[in-house]
Amino acid sequence: MRCFAPLLFSLACLPAFAAGFVPIDLPGAQLNALSADGRVASGSVVGSVSGGFRRDESGRVYALPDAVSAQGISASGRYVVGSALDTQQREVAAYWDEDGHAHLLGGLPGAVARAGVLSLGFAIDDDLHVAGSANTLDDHRVAFEWRPGEGMHRLPPLGGDDRAGVLGISSGAGHVIGWSGRAAGTRRNVIWAARSVRALDEPLGTAELTGASRDAGTLLGLSAQARPFRWTGRTDMQPLLQETTTLPQPVRFGASSDDGQTLAGSAGSGAQRVAVIWTAPRGAERLDARLARSGVAVPPGWTLIAATAVSADGTRIGGYGLHAGRFQSYLIDLPSAETAATASGDRSTTLRRLSREAQP
Repeated sequence: MRCFAPLLFSLACLPAFAAGFVPIDLPGAQLNALSADGRVASGSVVGSVSGGFRRDESGRVYALPDAVSAQGISASGRYVVGSALDTQQREVAAYWDEDGHAHLLGGLPGAVARAGVLSLGFAIDDDLHVAGSANTLDDHRVAFEWRPGEGMHRLPPLGGDDRAGVLGISSGAGHVIGWSGRAAGTRRNVIWAARSVRALDEPLGTAELTGASRDAGTLLGLSAQARPFRWTGRTDMQPLLQETTTLPQPVRFGASSDDGQTLAGSAGSGAQRVAVIWTAPRGAERLDARLARSGVAVPPGWTLIAATAVSADGTRIGGYGLHAGRFQSYLIDLPSAETAATASGDRSTTLRRLSREAQP
């Protein structure tokens, strides 16, 4: 699950990157998120004392103290959210500020940790609005939000549901997007605003949301037939694969540029898993094939497993792969001529619809 936090500056001010492959020199790193301008990255670390990292604008990479995981980043790159160990060795939601200091958020009142986990942070914005997953007193996993001075509050599920989860935080009013329900096949997509919940039933139904742009203008997911789609306000969900695709299955996209024209994801499972990219001009393809066609060299010994993040303007991709037998993360600056595209205007349609759904 990916964070889509508010965009704080004009797209016209975002940097243009020179095309190239930039490895992040930290064995075990799995990049999960990029700031809007693509200059700050964060993610989890496998097989390390610290389970999270941040790469700042200068390219310096450092461990996040006490981190168990790092899941999301604010648009400016100032804050990273994930989980850390508290004094009782329970995993709790936490965020790290730009100086690398950890701020532990605890859990819901009276809750008991399940398998050592009390809460997990998934999304954060630059107002320190945090959303994630937490245990309840009766051992249910539910969605929560946390704000400075207010503490942690449970976000209500739909009707009689006793489970809910978070996908991310949209820009503007800070709505939280997620799901409500118990079984994966019957979960309903929802939006929370002012701690009230509304279903996003049409046209999404029980399709599984897997990601979104930072402002929720583009929603990504899997249909009931497990086919990836993009929704930007049209009546129907737009399929992202040709029937003749040779990509290994399943294919899942989790990150989007702000105009919905560049998507990042993965295809396949296990040893067959590969990073994929979707662009409006060319559709879905393996990321390594796209880079080879564009003249961007992937260093020898690298296998690109997943693309997990996209900058606001779609010119920088982040993800992770295997290098020298270990997980390692990368940044890729795409040739701007191939990624430049004009937003269709459907994005604003989606925002208006989500705003209507969020009204009490």
